[in-house]
Amino acid sequence: MKLCQALRPKDFTLDAMDKELTSMVLLRALPDDYSHFVTSLLLLDKLDKATITQAFLTEETQRRRRTQDTVSAAALSASSASSSSTSSCTFCTCPGHTQATCRTFANAQKRARDYVASGGSKKCQEKSKKAEETAATSGVTEFAGNASTSGQDGFQQDP
Repeated sequence: MKLCQALRPKDFTLDAMDKELTSMVLLRALPDDYSHFVTSLLLLDKLDKATITQAFLTEETQRRRRTQDTVSAAALSASSASSSSTSSCTFCTCPGHTQATCRTFANAQKRARDYVASGGSKKCQEKSKKAEETAATSGVTEFAGNASTSGQDGFQQDP
C-alpha cells in the first residue's frame, strides 16, 4: 500500500482521484467509432472533466458538420441528376436522355454487331480475298520491315 501511495503525486487527493476516474469513465463509455478521438484525448497531459467536456463538444460539432456536408452533397447530386433530364443526347440529339440511355444508339450498335457477325459487306470480303491471293502468288516475303523477292521481275538475288 505504501508503494502505491509513493507513486502518486504529493498533492493527490481522493477528490482528484474521483475527478480522474470520472474522466476515464466518460472516455470509456464512448462507442467504437470514437476510438480515434479517445486515443487523442488519452495523449493529453491533463485529463480533467472540463477539458474532456470541451473536447466532447468540439468533436460533436465537427461530426454534425460532416453529416450536414454529406447530406448537402447528396442533395446536390440529386438535383444535378434531375437537371440532366433536360439535356439532349449526343447521338440522336433528342432532349430528355443521354447517349448511355439512348434506344437509337443501342439499336445502331446491335445492327453493327449483327453486320460484322454475318461477315460484313461483299466488297470488303472480295477485297481481302484478292489481297490474300496477290500476296500468295507474288513471291515477295516481308519480315521485320525488309522485303525480298524470289528472283522474279528481273531482280537478281544475292548469292
